[in-house]
Amino acid sequence: MERDLHGYRVNSEFPSGFSSFIESWFDVIYDYEKNTRFGRERGDSIYWYNERANVGAFASALSRNKASVIEEYTCRKGVGADNGLGRADISFFYDNEWYLAEAKIHWKKLSPRSKISFDNKLLSSSLMDANRSWHGDTGTIALGLNFVVPSIHPSYKNDITEYVKDCIAQLEETNPCGFWAYCAPGRLRDLQSSNDEKNYFPMVIMLGEKCNP
Repeated sequence: MERDLHGYRVNSEFPSGFSSFIESWFDVIYDYEKNTRFGRERGDSIYWYNERANVGAFASALSRNKASVIEEYTCRKGVGADNGLGRADISFFYDNEWYLAEAKIHWKKLSPRSKISFDNKLLSSSLMDANRSWHGDTGTIALGLNFVVPSIHPSYKNDITEYVKDCIAQLEETNPCGFWAYCAPGRLRDLQSSNDEKNYFPMVIMLGEKCNP
């Protein structure tokens, strides 16, 4: 079985507590894969389902670090004629700071001809949504949160680990945002997704960035 791969970087604009959040996020992913019935019996992971499951995993990591968390709550979004009731993905209170985050999931193919571009375009939709929920409130720090889930076709199965390592190297070189992390459970590199049953989803990448005031 392949070994687990994970790593992260938190830039100086974020408090040290974000390192603890990310380390707990790894634990949540591994705990689900190794300790739940679906994880043990068929090889299952939180991250290859949907955006909501990924936000829930991050919320669990926050709670493990004594952050107060609320998810999928009603709020006002937009300004002017665009203002109306909607739902925000997640907010949390930690170390005397209130954070609001809007999340997006991105399904990205990896192949000899396809690589992931870790650029502003990847972050833009989550930041735009966060701005619509935030309204520039000076007492709140607004974040765009992104979960990137690469997929690999079965024809490239023998090269999955190399694709994963190349993706990690590209992420480390680009350093695209305020904080980022990746998690690639070793056992899942040999298993097709129980949610997709066609492709392999060997890793998840989390990208976080602050909205501009």
